Amino acid sequence: MNPKVAMLRKCAIESWRFVRAASLTTADAIIALSLMRKGARPKPGTRAAWPRGLRERLYREQQRMCMYCRTNLSIRASHIDHITPVNQGGTNDRENLQLLCPGCNLRKSDRNDAEFRYRYRSLVPQERGRMPDRRINQSQFRTITKATPDAASYARFKVGKYLTSAQKVSSGAIATAAVTALAIFIPINEAAAPEDASALLIASFAAGAAAGIGVRLRARHTGKDQED
Repeated sequence: MNPKVAMLRKCAIESWRFVRAASLTTADAIIALSLMRKGARPKPGTRAAWPRGLRERLYREQQRMCMYCRTNLSIRASHIDHITPVNQGGTNDRENLQLLCPGCNLRKSDRNDAEFRYRYRSLVPQERGRMPDRRINQSQFRTITKATPDAASYARFKVGKYLTSAQKVSSGAIATAAVTALAIFIPINEAAAPEDASALLIASFAAGAAAGIGVRLRARHTGKDQED
């Protein structure tokens, strides 16, 4: 066999192995992160879902209002929040769950109820499970956020905490495609002849696209590319 053909064949085989491994690894990592953010333990091939009727029950108990700002909630736009985050030992039990508006849920992030209430103590009652007596505008929360010592950590845009599961999958697919294409093109291009650069570039992009599609298909197969 022609040495050049043999080298290209070997590169193609190794590239395919790399693409497959990168796709599976990246997709599983994205799925695990998505599930952990919801407070469920990541189990491949299973979908984390709240019990039927839980959101409606919380909606009725809280009189259709956000626990922290008392704004009227839409049941579809409301967020189920862990009062004590899972990474602090919280559970998925009903007693550890509450409904928040998107703004309050993102602001609370991975902090527990006591930490959130203490930081915004001029606005929110310190008693767990108690709503403010009046509706609080989000701009008032933002003012306190900027004025407190750890304002920078709150104000900084943290991509992973603001993206939905579907957006995480898309971002991971794009990143995997780019890394795969570069990982194939750069080392081989240094050893290949100049006239083969165009073909190699096309092949690298094709391999990268395949890796990105692999991530999307893996997430779709396991059902983890759905919106939160």
